[in-house]
Amino acid sequence: MKDARTQLKLAQELGYARSNPEYAELEQAIKNLERQVKASEKTTDAFAKLQERFSSFFNKVSAAINPA
Repeated sequence: MKDARTQLKLAQELGYARSNPEYAELEQAIKNLERQVKASEKTTDAFAKLQERFSSFFNKVSAAINPA
């Protein structure tokens, strides 16, 4: 989770996520997942969804930076 938050903050600092509403959603998803881990709740689905959201987010950012 620490790496996920670091990568998200890096994207924000580099200006890739400043105006993207998905950034706030990802930040909230990380917080929710951390809460689930601390509470020893089942996190398999939450991790998979977060991974998918991160992948989608960074693919969008990459496409905006390097259009085909």
